[in-house]
Amino acid sequence: MWADAHALARLCAERNTTTTTSADITARALLISATGINKIYDGNTSATVTFSDNRVAGDVLTATGSASFADKNVGTGKSVTVTGTSLAGADAGNYTMPASATTTANITARQVTVGGTLTVPSTRTYDRTTAATITAMLPTVAGSNLCCARRKVG
Repeated sequence: MWADAHALARLCAERNTTTTTSADITARALLISATGINKIYDGNTSATVTFSDNRVAGDVLTATGSASFADKNVGTGKSVTVTGTSLAGADAGNYTMPASATTTANITARQVTVGGTLTVPSTRTYDRTTAATITAMLPTVAGSNLCCARRKVG
C-alpha cells in the first residue's frame, strides 16, 4: 500500500493534477442497552436506568429517556420500559438510536417501623383481665393500602 501511495503521488506530480472525490457519511446506528436500578417500594412506577452503548471511542454524547415499571408492586425481575429516548452532546448528530428500550429491575418491600401514634386508653371497663386495646397509626406510602393495627395486649 505504501509503494502504491508513493507511485500515485509521483504520477500526480508528473501530470500536475489533483484528484477530488466526495462521499456520503451516514449516521451510525447506536446500540443502546438500559440496565434497571433496583428500588424500595415507594408507591409509584417510576424507575431509574443506566445506559451503555457502542459509540466510537472518544465521541461525546449522552442518552436519556423516561423509565417506568409495569406496576408499582413489590417483585423481582419486573419489566422496566424506557421511552422517549434521545441523544445530546457534541457528537449526537453522528448517531441514530431506537426510540425505546426494555430491561428488568426489582422493587423490594419497604420496612415499616411502628413509631407513629400509639394510643392506649386511659380507662376501660373492669372485666377481670389485664388486657387492653392499643391502636397504632402507622406511617404509609401514598397510594398504599396499609392500615391501622389493633391488638389486645395482656
